[in-house]
Amino acid sequence: MIAIQQNILTIGMALFIGNGLLMIHPANATGIHTSDAVCPIDEADTVKLYFEVSSNEYGGFDSDGATYSSGTQFREHAISTCSKTLFSAYTEDMQKKISPSDSAEIKKWLTPLAQQYTNPTVWERYELAVSFYRWQGKDPIYLAQVYMEAAWTARDKAVGIHPDLKGPVVADQILEQGKKELKKELTNEERKMVTYNLARVAHRNARFTERQHYITQFLNDPTLETYERDTAQEFIQLTTEVEPRLLKLALAEYLIHLQKVPQDGHTQYIVADIFRRLGEYTQARTYFEKANLSAYLHPEQRMIVAHLLETMPSTP
Repeated sequence: MIAIQQNILTIGMALFIGNGLLMIHPANATGIHTSDAVCPIDEADTVKLYFEVSSNEYGGFDSDGATYSSGTQFREHAISTCSKTLFSAYTEDMQKKISPSDSAEIKKWLTPLAQQYTNPTVWERYELAVSFYRWQGKDPIYLAQVYMEAAWTARDKAVGIHPDLKGPVVADQILEQGKKELKKELTNEERKMVTYNLARVAHRNARFTERQHYITQFLNDPTLETYERDTAQEFIQLTTEVEPRLLKLALAEYLIHLQKVPQDGHTQYIVADIFRRLGEYTQARTYFEKANLSAYLHPEQRMIVAHLLETMPSTP
């Protein structure tokens, strides 16, 4: 666990530099190798493949299983997308041969779908990949995980990296320390830095009251540069619209899976945390309590459940 007593300005805080928010990253960030290939459903199309050659978890983890490298998250590149057809899949699947008949069938449903996207975002490429995997007949639990990774890419863009933010207990400690930090005499730039980053930490742990408080406080600063205000507005869109939409898609697939395997404690835990991240605390509590009865729940997850049951709002 990180030393919470440190000045919060040193805990992976953002630097307002140039025309964007840059993060401080430790060394040994994610290593990625790229390669160009022919799109498997169209020989006239090309695709860039990404391969992870190194990574770390210095950026900590979230309660729903999202882990963070100290630099680029490989999930940003895990889905490869053909440049013309927008056929999308994980790199290992993009390297597999697809028969001419299957290619023709895929193009029939993919072409009108692809027309909805001029330049798909990372999470939209995941959604395109889900269409392929659903066509393949993948189980709901598989589709749910693809949607979860899509949601995490939206979260990545919103929150950036906070080294060693290892789960909800640490996040809550940072938020508590942040309150004390803001009572100190800070420069305006320091106050902006702390306030914005507390909004991001709050979102990592789905503390929505705190997130709204800090992002509103940040936006109320009359000295904000245009790029800072734009970044904050994008943060709001990603955290209140994009990520929740993707979490709902994942939740639907997880619930289908639980109809078939009702005693799956790990999935019950993930479902509980999704409900929590959607602000549906009664449902979250129900599923956390179910998950806690499972003999297969990881001890660390069990500790997280205890913390969240104690600190989660009681309604709705």
